[in-house]
Amino acid sequence: MPVAHPRCVLLCAFICSISAGMASAAAEADRLKLDAFVQEGDLLLEEVAKLEPVSAQLAAEGKALDQSEAELREVSPALDADIRKYNGELAALEKSAAARQARCPKESADNTLVESCNAQAAQLNAESQRLAGVRDQLHARRSELNQRVERYNREHQDWAARKRAHDKLVAPNKSDVDYWVQRASEYLASPAFKSLYVASSVDPGTCGPDKLGDLKAVQYSEALRRLQDCFRSVRAGLPE
Repeated sequence: MPVAHPRCVLLCAFICSISAGMASAAAEADRLKLDAFVQEGDLLLEEVAKLEPVSAQLAAEGKALDQSEAELREVSPALDADIRKYNGELAALEKSAAARQARCPKESADNTLVESCNAQAAQLNAESQRLAGVRDQLHARRSELNQRVERYNREHQDWAARKRAHDKLVAPNKSDVDYWVQRASEYLASPAFKSLYVASSVDPGTCGPDKLGDLKAVQYSEALRRLQDCFRSVRAGLPE
């Protein structure tokens, strides 16, 4: 059996040592890249945690304002219809009063005519009193509606101003998260991450499609959370 020259043995050992060192350095570089993603993801999640409660509150207020607007749109036409009805009944009353005045003299020896005119006057007076009550109710309803509209306008203006200010904070956060998710998704499919995934003691399904789902179909913050959960789990399962 041929015997390896001592120099060759030393050279092979040196090459193997270099290769092992390079592999170790590459593995460490891959781990550091995963750490960087996790750390950046944590910072983004902190920003999301600050913004989401305000976003949810504004969304709830916006929904309530939409409901108020819908109710006002129902109330206003109904009030307008009742006002038109009142105006029609008032016009009919005035027409009947004018006809009675033309038919009934101030004094008459005709008892039948007098009784008829007095009865009609009583009816007209009763109708006038009824319409006066209707008029007061319509005035009250119009006043209440105007107050509701003014309150709605104030609340909507305040809400819109707060939402514009909040959207200015959400927009850059969303842009940062979208960019992170894009890079993280590419990293997820890379050989470097797959190597760490295999080396980790994490459940094989942690970063699978059943767990991550369609990241493009969910809200940007949810895509961040799902990928971050995957990266954190893999990182925690790696041997130190």
